Amino acid sequence: MENYIQYLAENGQVKICQTSFFLVDDHYFYQKVSGIKEPFSVLAVFFNNYKRCGVFLHSGGNLESLSIINSDFFDVDLVSVSSFENSETEIIFKIPRLIPTVTKSHVVNFPEIHPPKFFKVYDSPQYRTNNFLVNMSLGTGDIKWLTKNVFRMDWNDLFQFWNVQHFDNFNGVNDMPADGDELRVLDRSKTFMLNGMYVKFTCLKPTYAVGWYHFNLFQDVRTNEVYLTFHTMMAQTTYNRFDFNSLQCVDGGFIIEKLDLGLKLEIRNKYFI
Repeated sequence: MENYIQYLAENGQVKICQTSFFLVDDHYFYQKVSGIKEPFSVLAVFFNNYKRCGVFLHSGGNLESLSIINSDFFDVDLVSVSSFENSETEIIFKIPRLIPTVTKSHVVNFPEIHPPKFFKVYDSPQYRTNNFLVNMSLGTGDIKWLTKNVFRMDWNDLFQFWNVQHFDNFNGVNDMPADGDELRVLDRSKTFMLNGMYVKFTCLKPTYAVGWYHFNLFQDVRTNEVYLTFHTMMAQTTYNRFDFNSLQCVDGGFIIEKLDLGLKLEIRNKYFI
């Protein structure tokens, strides 16, 4: 499934529904949503497995739902009843063929050579500060060598995958499709695998003080370098970085913390407890 929507059902579950081809012109792809047999509110539109912003309505739908679709992230607890559609409602979305909001990054010390060759590929994950001005528009399929995985930790101590991306190890021109089952609740006491890395998040302080955290973990396929930002429910447009002076080297990777919030992230190239 490459073209689909993510929607909120009336019972509070987040589900997906495949979209169908309707039309294409010089400027837009048109994708149709139909056959959902329950009231629903569209949260996101995916085209060729990329979450797309700048989406327009061709027919059906409502403007409140459209504002959610075109935002970076949205707290499902804040979705209002007025954004819901009746069951069996048909909606046709207009998706721009070009993405005007893409932020491109030009890296002069990594020349474009085929097959790709790089000056240094690290065996273990390397933490980097914001060298590439990482933000919410990167790692969504627009920069092929950068993936973005998002994790949510909320005030109920629930820790889950919010958005999943994998490297395309076949030809490197796309990100591999993510199975909807991967958007699952994780056991925060355990280490989990992600794109060749072993990852563990720890929070030493209650999260209800900020509502929830969204952790955005970017990984550079070319070099095995890692970038990290996070934001909270209380400040959804402010992207924070962990404390660089807390960075510790460990066997096969690193530990970095946000000391005032009691947050710790550990990433290695081997399993650890």
